[in-house]
Amino acid sequence: MKIRYHCTQAELYSVCDSIIRNLDGKLADFVAYKGKYTAGFVTDLQGKLETAQNLGDFQLRGTESETDRIDLLELNKKCLLNFQFLQGYIDGAWKGAEERSIMKEAAGHKYYKPASQNNWEYTEGMNSNAMQFITAQSVVLQDGGMNMPAAFATTYSDDAKAYSKKYGEFLHATQTGVATQEKIKANNDLHAVVMAVCDDGKRVFAHDGGKLNLFVWRRVLEIVTPAGSAGLRVLVMNKNGEVIKGAKFSVWKKIAAKRGRKNKSSKFKVQSLKGDVMATAPYKSGVSGDDGVVLLKTVERGKYLWKISADGAQDITGEKRVLRGAVSRMKIVIE
Repeated sequence: MKIRYHCTQAELYSVCDSIIRNLDGKLADFVAYKGKYTAGFVTDLQGKLETAQNLGDFQLRGTESETDRIDLLELNKKCLLNFQFLQGYIDGAWKGAEERSIMKEAAGHKYYKPASQNNWEYTEGMNSNAMQFITAQSVVLQDGGMNMPAAFATTYSDDAKAYSKKYGEFLHATQTGVATQEKIKANNDLHAVVMAVCDDGKRVFAHDGGKLNLFVWRRVLEIVTPAGSAGLRVLVMNKNGEVIKGAKFSVWKKIAAKRGRKNKSSKFKVQSLKGDVMATAPYKSGVSGDDGVVLLKTVERGKYLWKISADGAQDITGEKRVLRGAVSRMKIVIE
């Protein structure tokens, strides 16, 4: 389903709330134009706004998926360690090299390497094969109490179930499904009804510019979201997909170098200018928290130079455009 409104979700709710309040304040004028404009109509419209707001937020679902991913990484480590233990028990139960290789393949060894690279579906396959193998070869693996502990099967099973449950939650949070479509539909319906009010407002106050502006979407948007109001959200991770805490992220306003027709060294000057700008105090800075996120609020729209520094890693720099009235997102992977 396509989004029909040309603004951020936060702006949609703010503008709609303002216009509904304006309608309530000028209801007598609207009643004279159309009989449908009653106190009940305003109440219903407020209900549409509240319903849309109360549905799971796109941003919230993004946050949920990031949180689930962090939990999934830890559960994946447990399952990988369990499989390493299982391979050790196989080495203890079968003496021949060829026989050991066959048994490890039966236990799911082919899934281990991609699972160790956080390919989640392969971990599911590894766990499934391992549990079936343990069940079928339990007596041989235990070797009369001299090899695999009897409780290991339960431990691996519990970890595998926890992983599978969290993986399902992760998929639900990241995939565009029924909940997202329901959210988009509610937002679109709210926008359509409020725009209809705006259209009528233009007719009712055709000769009163002051009141007319109360029902012009663009004018109300400018009030609730001042030009240039924006933000920047940065997720800092390492190459293994683990979030990094304590990384310092800074931005500088990008300044373009003037280029003359005969200036053949303009490219060099732009690069020199970048270094000069970043040698000054940054426009804004922040440090990543426990969730690996740096959030810079009220950032003016425009182009920025950025740098991130983390202990034990080389500084990384780049460029980013920040849009008006929105929280721009970026992910930085530190080697």
